[in-house]
Amino acid sequence: PSLKYHMILHSFWENTFFEKLNKVTNDNSIFIFNIVNNNILNRWESGEDYMYLDGNEVKYFFSSVHNEEMTEKYITEDDIKTSLTNYGWEISHKTTSCGQNIDSKYTWYILKKI
Repeated sequence: PSLKYHMILHSFWENTFFEKLNKVTNDNSIFIFNIVNNNILNRWESGEDYMYLDGNEVKYFFSSVHNEEMTEKYITEDDIKTSLTNYGWEISHKTTSCGQNIDSKYTWYILKKI
């Protein structure tokens, strides 16, 4: 199977994302990504850095890499599951760190094309 590299999925999430992905993958291909999860309902802050949910947008700022606040679409687990069902992918593995640290705000997915 071919391995597709990790990418910032929220930047590409749209109705045609998996349609486009299917054009460049074969059955049994693996796709790995992480995405902000519902732990973002609890705002995270550390010094000048922060991340929180504002409606259907995740807003964040990490002083080591950003000059201004960043915004991305909040993609729910239901959004992901619907797309996987519609486009022939399944979750092989999913993991989320426990607690309220920044790593707990992301879920990692390993998908397999079926």
